[in-house]
Amino acid sequence: MPTISRNDLADGTEEGGLRFRASRPDDGDGLVDLFAAVYGEHWRERTSSWRYLPPAPCRSLIWVAESDGRIVGAQPSHEVALRFDGEVLRGSLLLDVMTHPDYRRRGVFSGVVEGLRRALHADGIHALLTTPNHLAARGFATLPAWQLAGELVPLVLPVRWKALILPDGRSGPGAPAGGGEARESPAAGRAAPRPAAEDPRAQTLWRRFSAWSGTCIVRDPAFLAWRFGGHAGRPYHVEACGSPTEWTALAVTTPGRLLNRRVLFLADLIAASPDGPELTDLLGAVARQAADRGEAAVVAYMAPDSRLIGALLRSGFRTVPRLLRPRPYAVWMATDLAGESAARLRRLAGWHMTLADSDLA
Repeated sequence: MPTISRNDLADGTEEGGLRFRASRPDDGDGLVDLFAAVYGEHWRERTSSWRYLPPAPCRSLIWVAESDGRIVGAQPSHEVALRFDGEVLRGSLLLDVMTHPDYRRRGVFSGVVEGLRRALHADGIHALLTTPNHLAARGFATLPAWQLAGELVPLVLPVRWKALILPDGRSGPGAPAGGGEARESPAAGRAAPRPAAEDPRAQTLWRRFSAWSGTCIVRDPAFLAWRFGGHAGRPYHVEACGSPTEWTALAVTTPGRLLNRRVLFLADLIAASPDGPELTDLLGAVARQAADRGEAAVVAYMAPDSRLIGALLRSGFRTVPRLLRPRPYAVWMATDLAGESAARLRRLAGWHMTLADSDLA
């Protein structure tokens, strides 16, 4: 989808010597300088810029703060489709908020976040989500339009206890992960693997999943192609189970590090039913993948009342006690909906949400 045009939005505001506005095509060099100042020379690896910088694969908008022609702050975002109350609702995910070190405590954060929020609502986007780190979360807590929806629950499946206990992370090289193609578990029959986004079974699985999963970002084949198709520059492995004609569950994994341990992140998990035995088979395949790679554990994050948590617990995952969690996975939301609709949207317990809904994996 195209980037939102500056001509479609208000021309911005001025406050305290700063100008807040929508980004323009000629802002490229200024944004690069800001990224480098905030995230360092390896800013591309430390951000999700592939989602919103041109040529972004989805509809995106960045709100910037400008001082004397220099970009000193930015709040990027990209549009997502949400499944809410059985209908598709336009939403947006905010990522990588930035303030230049020389311009902190001058209102840059609130200016770019609130300017973007107003512009997105004016464009018909009703639900805004973000998963900030603890520093950015303090800023969102000061903005009345934003509310803390809750925290995702981390779960861990130990694979190699020694590597999990020792912090040095020396657990062997492991095997390389796949690059976004679907591989079928032994329970799935003998059909040849295909990229998940090109397989009609992915669309059927999404329809069955959406019937019971609650509010969530739409996980249709287009989402799979965008989120796990290689744009992010990191390896994703898609594992499906079912039959040659129908998928009943799908898991996405990616290698990473947590507390200086090599782990396999369960980035996403969807299923035709939350209680079927195929989930146990699929999660067993994920555990074997982690063991083959030499990872210390499989790590997943889920919305607190997700019905898929039961399947994880039955497969050996353990909920991480709050005192041992490496960082809170807090979800903040803003909406221009009113009444009970707004209350239900902002209730994380009614969501299916995983690492796939953030920039953390």
